[in-house]
Amino acid sequence: MKARIIESDVKKNTQPITIGDKTYDISFTLNVIDEIQGKYGGLNNLADVVEKTSELKWLIALLVNEAIEEHNEDYPDDIWEKVTESYIGRRIDSFNLNTVTKSIFAALGASMPADKSIGNIDDELNAELADIENSEPEKNTIAEQ
Repeated sequence: MKARIIESDVKKNTQPITIGDKTYDISFTLNVIDEIQGKYGGLNNLADVVEKTSELKWLIALLVNEAIEEHNEDYPDDIWEKVTESYIGRRIDSFNLNTVTKSIFAALGASMPADKSIGNIDDELNAELADIENSEPEKNTIAEQ
């Protein structure tokens, strides 16, 4: 039996993520969860999503833009522009990719309910974070032709 996440189960905790020269406080709000469920059917395949660069750019833009919208609602005199996937792609490279990915999974873990009846999501997230921490950043190489 799969557990469903309902509004009262989602904690509002944020995780800082730096893109370019700006830090955003990302979180898996209901809006973000709804978008992910609409595109992927749920959060279960998030580890597979972050392995594809185009999907990772989409996810980061979604999280950052949600943080920007929250900021703009809270501070109407200090409006921030939304980011595009291209903007995200230009500011993430092999040197900060692991840090950004870890921030995404940390934000997901911080947003999950504390109730253990939903399964072992904490164990799964910890395993994903350990894999990320143990992986080496990929070096960019130019293939000789």
